[in-house]
Amino acid sequence: MSKNDLSHPLEPALWGEAPFHARSRECTPLYLTRFVGPRRSARRTAHDHWELTVVLAGEGVLRVESGRYRLRPGTVMLVPPGRPHREEAEDALDTIWIGCRGARFRALVRRPRGVRNPDLAAELERLWLLAHQAGGRHGPELDARLLLALVELFREPAAGVSGGADDLIEQALRFMHARLSEPLSLTQLARRAGCSPGHFGRLFRRRTGHSAMQWLARARIQQAAHLLRNTGLTVSEIAARVGVPNLFYFSRLFKKRMNETPRRYRRRGGGSTGAGAARRLTGRTPPG
Repeated sequence: MSKNDLSHPLEPALWGEAPFHARSRECTPLYLTRFVGPRRSARRTAHDHWELTVVLAGEGVLRVESGRYRLRPGTVMLVPPGRPHREEAEDALDTIWIGCRGARFRALVRRPRGVRNPDLAAELERLWLLAHQAGGRHGPELDARLLLALVELFREPAAGVSGGADDLIEQALRFMHARLSEPLSLTQLARRAGCSPGHFGRLFRRRTGHSAMQWLARARIQQAAHLLRNTGLTVSEIAARVGVPNLFYFSRLFKKRMNETPRRYRRRGGGSTGAGAARRLTGRTPPG
């Protein structure tokens, strides 16, 4: 069975009558289709609209022209119009396909974009459930929730086209750095990467030489030092921005790594703090 056989258009009745229930011209779904099974066909398909592929279970590969993207639980891929593509999976792959169009897409660069975000994948599964809920006029809600999901998709660092352990850790590093102000745990990071906390921790240490939490603490202090040197934010505001809102604890962490308190560091202009502090901050011995 081909994908085109499964892509049934959403009924216009979901949107009801204009003006309050018309389809959004900004962003609207054309279909939300789910299929579980292997992907063994060599046939490639292309559409005149954008298409999201959401992976809920199983593993495989999405080939888009010469690119190769690894599909794992939590992967969300956006494929532009006119780009021939196909999925490959020997075992069952559980995916949702969402065709979409609207004015918001006109400014996008026409290249595939993929992220690994189980929370986003779960939200898109809820969108699929809503689309197939009996009764009601859910069209306007589908439009709004799809737009929010696409905003989240482009907020995420894009995934690479391969999919080895190094790519997995590179994605984790970008994710962590983009969310220094948020509470992050090893369990959460491992879940996003699709592996156990123990396995993720070993991969992370092999790649960086540090545990994930050590790297995160170091990145937070680096960012705090930058903000102390270059902004007029208060120490409390900076602590919140780097994900350590407890001012006393933040000051302890900062002093442990920089050999001085945040306020003293700012008064001195953030100059050299000595070789020991530089090693603690960067993980490397400073030159000279």
